[in-house]
Amino acid sequence: ARITALATKIKAAQVPEIEQMTGWLKTWNEPAQMASGHGMGDGMMGDGDLKKLDAAQGTEAAKLFLTRMIAHHEGAVTMAQTEISQGKNPDAIQLSKAIVTSQTAEIQEMKGLLASL
Repeated sequence: ARITALATKIKAAQVPEIEQMTGWLKTWNEPAQMASGHGMGDGMMGDGDLKKLDAAQGTEAAKLFLTRMIAHHEGAVTMAQTEISQGKNPDAIQLSKAIVTSQTAEIQEMKGLLASL
């Protein structure tokens, strides 16, 4: 139940962030699709990971979800820190700072949940 609640909270936080960034890309006439080369190295789950998660049950599913979501968040924090240090758009920098704060807290929460399994 705690992991489901966390997943729901993460989704609720990320949907508006994604919508905001997609809106910027459209405004800037940039593609809104993920660039090639963006993948496992930055915490994104591949098709194999998604299939394993879909097939997993109980504690195994919880551990797999938390492990992959921690990596995903760590990748997002790294990208956000790059935007903070190298970005030029004040709104993107502000969003990046919010992402670093919220996702760092979520990483700690997920690590605690993972340790309790």
